[in-house]
Amino acid sequence: MTNSAFDIDPYPGKPKILFIGHPHSTHTHSWIDLLTGSKFNIRLFGVPTGYPPPDWIIRTYVTVQQIPEGLAQERCQCLHPTPEEWARYNLEAHERNERIKLQARQLNKELERRLRDLKKNPVYWLSALTRKGLNHINCVFGVPRLCQEPIEPRAFSQKWTRDPSLLAQIPPIIPPQPKAVSPEAWLAQIIQEWQPDVIHTLGLDHDQGGFFYHSVRKTFGLEKYGKWVLQLRGGSDLTLNRHDPEMSVRISEILKECDQIICDNTQNIVYAEKMGVPRDRFADIVPVPGSGGIDVASLSRSTNVAPSRRERIILWPKAYNCPWSVALPVYASLKSAWESIQPCKIYMLAMTTDARMWFNALPPNIRPHCHVRDRIPRQEVLSLMQQSRVLLAPSLVDGIPNTLYEAMAAGAFPIVSPLETIASVVENERNVLFARNLYPDEIAEALKRAMNDDALVDAAAERNLELVKRIADREIIGPRVVLFYKDLASS
Repeated sequence: MTNSAFDIDPYPGKPKILFIGHPHSTHTHSWIDLLTGSKFNIRLFGVPTGYPPPDWIIRTYVTVQQIPEGLAQERCQCLHPTPEEWARYNLEAHERNERIKLQARQLNKELERRLRDLKKNPVYWLSALTRKGLNHINCVFGVPRLCQEPIEPRAFSQKWTRDPSLLAQIPPIIPPQPKAVSPEAWLAQIIQEWQPDVIHTLGLDHDQGGFFYHSVRKTFGLEKYGKWVLQLRGGSDLTLNRHDPEMSVRISEILKECDQIICDNTQNIVYAEKMGVPRDRFADIVPVPGSGGIDVASLSRSTNVAPSRRERIILWPKAYNCPWSVALPVYASLKSAWESIQPCKIYMLAMTTDARMWFNALPPNIRPHCHVRDRIPRQEVLSLMQQSRVLLAPSLVDGIPNTLYEAMAAGAFPIVSPLETIASVVENERNVLFARNLYPDEIAEALKRAMNDDALVDAAAERNLELVKRIADREIIGPRVVLFYKDLASS
């Protein structure tokens, strides 16, 4: 590592925490922000999936090859050369070429002058050129003479500028190089040199931190460095993977090797115990939201407007097909429930290409009332949540989704699936309406009731605000997380 502002810890002697995960993820940012003002030395190693936003203040190691301009050097170190480094290299290489061209022009002038003088006094210049040892002088029977074939001055100058002895006077410009042969090798180097007290991997599968770090840990023998905290993402890391024989063995090995496990639901504890992982491997702060909780005070400012008095907006934040949720049953439910829920607006966010194709097949009387958006900034999603009457979020696999907590704080009435993880914190008809993702009729009935039963949604809003303050408020979670790291680093 270089002795730069990046490498100087802001709190010398205080615990060092290295996070490993998606550098562009709002979950990553939200969790690490819990430690603001805690006097930990914090860095993030970004797996090769993206780069942090420009305003991200945490020191981040960036490993993707396509790096944008403007990443602050005091906050980001990049594995691969940055656009600014390439620009400096190109400028220096250009300046070097210009110096060589200038020398070539000067040599041409000198050669032309010498040739003019040579014609006036051949004997003098023949002896002078012989003393200089220039290559175009031959000796025949000990008498120096010019080559039989005339040499053009410019061609001779070009040959001269290619002479290694001349080029050595102008140092070569070395292109910028990666800091290591791979992201894995760089991570190992960083851990060995910085020696963090805690290494916290954000997520396990799907190109997140857990599998990535575990491989590096074994390959480079990093077991002695730091306490390893493994944070599982909702239900996606274990729910399906545990049924795969090969994945189950690998996951079990990781869960037993790490020092502490964090997750947002208690069902993961049950899954892990079936893999032979003891309960005490899970941190005392479990369950804790994967984002570190939500700003209940900020989101709840809208709850003075009861859901029944809001604009008739349905917010569907995950309008995509993936192993965790599918869109087609939702489309089918909208068609069957439309006459009972309209007039309304439906905001469909993060829509994927295949989901958009099926959206175009919706009846023409529904499509004009739908607002299809790609991924939008988190603050816009929260603003929509505060305006919505209903959150529509059926799923096949999930932990306790942050959208559920956000809806509870913002006063939007949640329609979610009765997954074991979710059913552990909310009750049907008291906090939410349950509807399984693969059952359009269940989703349709839940929509009809949520859009027309004012007493249900208003009463749930009051109960949900009280509940979310207890289980997902950042103001309460933050100090607990800080204490967790302090105890772990000192143990």
